Amino acid sequence: MTLEEYFENALAVFLAESNLRTQILKIGGRQIQLKYSSYELIEQFLPSVRHLESERKGETQLTIYVGDEDTLHQKLKAPPWIDETFNAQGFPPSINQDNYQIFFQPWIRQVYLFSRKHKIGIYWVKSIKEIPWWEKTFSFRVIFHWWTRDLPAQLMHAGAIAEDAENGFLITGASGSGKSTTCLNLVQNGFKYLGDDYIWIEQGEQNKIIALYQSAKLEADNYLERFESWHPLLKNPESFKQEKAIFDMREIFPGNWLREAKIKGILLPQVTGNSKSKIEIAKPFHSLMAIAPTTLHHLPHHRQIAYKKIAEIVAGTKTYTWKLSTDKDTNSLEFKKFLANGKGID
Repeated sequence: MTLEEYFENALAVFLAESNLRTQILKIGGRQIQLKYSSYELIEQFLPSVRHLESERKGETQLTIYVGDEDTLHQKLKAPPWIDETFNAQGFPPSINQDNYQIFFQPWIRQVYLFSRKHKIGIYWVKSIKEIPWWEKTFSFRVIFHWWTRDLPAQLMHAGAIAEDAENGFLITGASGSGKSTTCLNLVQNGFKYLGDDYIWIEQGEQNKIIALYQSAKLEADNYLERFESWHPLLKNPESFKQEKAIFDMREIFPGNWLREAKIKGILLPQVTGNSKSKIEIAKPFHSLMAIAPTTLHHLPHHRQIAYKKIAEIVAGTKTYTWKLSTDKDTNSLEFKKFLANGKGID
């Protein structure tokens, strides 16, 4: 069986359903149609993308079918290449994926599929109870990544905050660099939230950050040490120690929110253990090395195309290292001073 045939068989399972539930999203002015086999699945995936909801208007550029074995009337067969093909990232290097893509990790009973020609994505999971917790915090990330291959857009592993719609900043780095903590501390101090893990970059004459997800995630220790006052709004109080602490940022800070902002700079936080905080100019190469490896590790398909886009975005954006203070208020004051001095702003 070819990948195209497997996709067509999977699509037929969904097209045979007579009562799919529809949700409309918009990203960068493009309309997305999601068709679910149950309301329970909507409740799983909607929270992270609720801010993208829109009324249907005009042409749909992407359709995503979402279902599980418990609510679909026909069964979806497992990918026939399980034993020898898929690597740890869910990528099958031995299968041609130029026109059809698949993401599958045999130890997790879920499958992502996509057709470039038809602009149709499919998400199937064995049971709603088996959806990994992280998938619900960045709903359909893999399909969005496949879709951007043919768009002037790119997903990035980065956080983002803004002073206003004209002045947005990416905050990025490896795990443990202080990326999420820095983003959320700045939001607490009045800056606008655009994301703390994955964001959408819309390329153009002026590159823009689009808030792709409104769910924030924190390591349990970090949450308990720095953000425990948010506890009444914690989404997973029974499981955050095994997963991560999950929050809806629009719920916590309804006024500190933007849908999009122009990119004015990239900040690379560094945990130093010192009491002082300082932002200094750095080379774009450092941003590229902070963004590209983890993004391409999480999203392994069409890596060369994605890398080229990331490199183009970074090359046209000012980069700064940010040596973080152990005191969060000191960091916020340093960022305000940075903006007041006109750094990173045209």
